[in-house]
Amino acid sequence: NSRVFTYRNIEAELDDAAWEFCERDENVFLDEEAHVMRLSFVFKLYACDFGVVSAAQWPRVIFGYLCGEKRLVLQRMLDGCVVRDIHVLFNAHNDRGVVVTPENSPMQQQGTVRDVRRRGF
Repeated sequence: NSRVFTYRNIEAELDDAAWEFCERDENVFLDEEAHVMRLSFVFKLYACDFGVVSAAQWPRVIFGYLCGEKRLVLQRMLDGCVVRDIHVLFNAHNDRGVVVTPENSPMQQQGTVRDVRRRGF
């Protein structure tokens, strides 16, 4: 699905797109029992755009883009532990754009988001 953004409402439109993106389990998946947050690799690529420099920041950043049951689950996860106790994993994508998860491949991107410096585009 492609979307056209307008100059006048770009911030609101980008926020709407982020909310829709985060609602899909292939982009944000929460395992409350295991205290695991699995994110699309896109988040890791654009960490600097979200102001994220460490994996421990992702739960609170993502919380702002969730609603409904998924937001409640993450709230319980945040309330039930120190944020650093939420293990953040990143899904990899193959060359056909297919999400590669631990369930369908041994190849998994995980762990920390290194300090990322804004690229000069």
